[in-house]
Amino acid sequence: MLKHIQSIGFTATAPGASGAAATAVAGDSLIIPFGKNPRILQMWADYQTSGFLQVTYPTGHDTTRGFRTRVIASEVTARMVMGLQMPITSQEQMSITIAGSATSGDVENGCMLVGFDELPGSNQNLINFSTCLERMEKLTTIDFSIDVTAGGAWNGSEAINADSDLLIANREYAVLGIEFGVECCAVSIKGPDTAGVRLAVPGSTEFADQSANWFALLSRAFGDATTIPVINSANRNNTLLEALQDENVTDVTGTLMLALLR
Repeated sequence: MLKHIQSIGFTATAPGASGAAATAVAGDSLIIPFGKNPRILQMWADYQTSGFLQVTYPTGHDTTRGFRTRVIASEVTARMVMGLQMPITSQEQMSITIAGSATSGDVENGCMLVGFDELPGSNQNLINFSTCLERMEKLTTIDFSIDVTAGGAWNGSEAINADSDLLIANREYAVLGIEFGVECCAVSIKGPDTAGVRLAVPGSTEFADQSANWFALLSRAFGDATTIPVINSANRNNTLLEALQDENVTDVTGTLMLALLR
């Protein structure tokens, strides 16, 4: 049973059509943390030129090609079959290859979501979709605007209430997904209720129905799994949004889709 999820961002600059090794975004690691039953739940990418995303690791299918998926330029969407997962081993290092733009300075980004049945020291507040349905009292939204200052990095950190501070005091809110006004690779949410790790949503404007329902969609796809983060409004000042964007550093606007819980 999933009890912990976290995102891993990765990036490469001008990798070209044949591909180049991606590196982890600062603060992340391509080495899987030590935990129980780790698996890759989903991955996606944001490229400026169509190419591919390849992930290999020692216990994967093979170390030559592993899992390779085509990525269409500006299509930020799930690249694995939703509801299926790739087992991986704790403390195993992934080798990620990005193939995309060959233009000097072009930054191509990717992100994946990894899940664990248990991660020592982690105490995330997660629920499944059926619990969300039972506890939901009202729906609400929070607008945000992230000031991006660098490409290929998690940055522009701002509290979830920076642009709209209307959450009811001492209440819990389920984060269902994000509706984006500007394309990016991902926006992550991080705070006390996520055990201090990033939980990212694909920054798609084209596949808005997927991004706006991201965590709810994952829960339903994985058999009512606990993939929906719950944020206590008391933590709103310490719950941060960050964007993973390319070198064009376009500011990211969007809307958090929330359910007020009983």
